[in-house]
Amino acid sequence: MKNIQNLVIGILSLAVVFLLYKELTSSSNGAESSEKMAGNSKRPIAFKPDTGKTYGAVAFVNTDTLLANFETFKKMKQSFEKRSSQAEAEIGGRMQALEREYMETQKKVQAG
Repeated sequence: MKNIQNLVIGILSLAVVFLLYKELTSSSNGAESSEKMAGNSKRPIAFKPDTGKTYGAVAFVNTDTLLANFETFKKMKQSFEKRSSQAEAEIGGRMQALEREYMETQKKVQAG
């Protein structure tokens, strides 16, 4: 059992060392190429639009306009407001019932 555990730890350690070596060698090549490009400042830099494959697609959404014009959101908002008012009314009723029960209990205790 202990031999298997040591073997697994050894294999995982080798994998980590390999990945670190691979990452460090690939990043040093990228740094050298960027230094070469920085030395040549006469060439204009052209930015290419990202198609979403490299960094992921970016979208800007004006949420105020979206929520103002989205009918489903309006319906859901009305539904939640209605449920909220119903819940407040129910809690208010329970609170009044508990207050009445408390007052009755207090009168009974005072009466003996």
